Amino acid sequence: MVLLVASASIASANLVVFHDDFTTETLDNSKWTVGTNLLGRSQLGLTPVLSGGAARLRFETFNPNRLTVDQPEFLGTEIKTVMEFSQNQLLEFEVQLKWNTSLENGLVVAFFTFGFDQATETSDEIDIEILSNFINTPVSSTSANVKLAIWDDFSEISPGAGQVTDMNTLVSNWNVLEFNTYKFRLLADRAEWYINDTLLYTATTIVPDDPMTLRLNFWAPRSTFSEAYSSDLQPAGSAGSNITYSYDVEYVTVTYVDDDGDSIADSWEQQHFGGTSGGPNEDTDGDGFSSLQEFENDTDPNVYQVLLASGWNLVSIARVPDDNSVGAVFASANIASTVWTWDDGALTVASELEPTRGYWVYNLGSSVAVPLAVTQ
Repeated sequence: MVLLVASASIASANLVVFHDDFTTETLDNSKWTVGTNLLGRSQLGLTPVLSGGAARLRFETFNPNRLTVDQPEFLGTEIKTVMEFSQNQLLEFEVQLKWNTSLENGLVVAFFTFGFDQATETSDEIDIEILSNFINTPVSSTSANVKLAIWDDFSEISPGAGQVTDMNTLVSNWNVLEFNTYKFRLLADRAEWYINDTLLYTATTIVPDDPMTLRLNFWAPRSTFSEAYSSDLQPAGSAGSNITYSYDVEYVTVTYVDDDGDSIADSWEQQHFGGTSGGPNEDTDGDGFSSLQEFENDTDPNVYQVLLASGWNLVSIARVPDDNSVGAVFASANIASTVWTWDDGALTVASELEPTRGYWVYNLGSSVAVPLAVTQ
């Protein structure tokens, strides 16, 4: 498998669910939290440093808080999104990152989603893990240098419960010291993994279905993770002998899958139409708004609606509502009591709405989509 580094392309704005290009001075706490738990041999809690449009995640071989041999040997980093993501959204998760130096054996760089169900004490996860043990081993036709994993309802307290699949994959001509794009897609019936837009693997038997956050981390596992562990990785005895390893993240983005290329999320089309065969310019409910506009406005494409912005609106309807009185049409909106129309050269008060005429409506509240009952 030969990979060429592709230039990053962010999806059109209406398909973006989450994005961070790390151009702020510090980590945006409206988007991210910093993990502080123990993971393997590492105490997480280091905060990424932002500079030059990248977030730098670090691993330190000296842990100044280690007072006994039973405490974590190293310091690591994990960031996780505040936002949760669901499988029924049909999403694509993408990151661009590079290692800043070669890493000693025994380290893991991971890009993954994770969700934990408190009621069942089970977890869902999708992983791309870059193990320094793999990278530091000469590539042969039978070796692997990237680890992929997927979990559904996995239980650590009940061995055998849930489903877990690990896949070790060989990627050729792949330089971790350069920026690469890592991506996985969570679809209704499968998950897919990519590096630099080259498909690595497709899983169809296990599909996580619980809400999950998106995470990046940098840590050292214990010997129970034998593929990634190395006894050669030892903690520094003092701050002066500390070694810092790091990798830079240029951006993280989560987008709706749009395999038919119509700028409408496939999940939205399936929800409202049962499939993705319709075009973006169709107007199934006849309210004058195309499917693309309904998606962008987050309105129902199968319900005739009038959109009211806050303040004054000039509106017109194309069809006759079952009850066309002003009070019935705008019953769900907070509007001023008087609706105006132009009649015989003067503004007059309207009591009913007729198709193709213009009406001035003052919306006292925030923007709202007003549904109309239309049977003809």
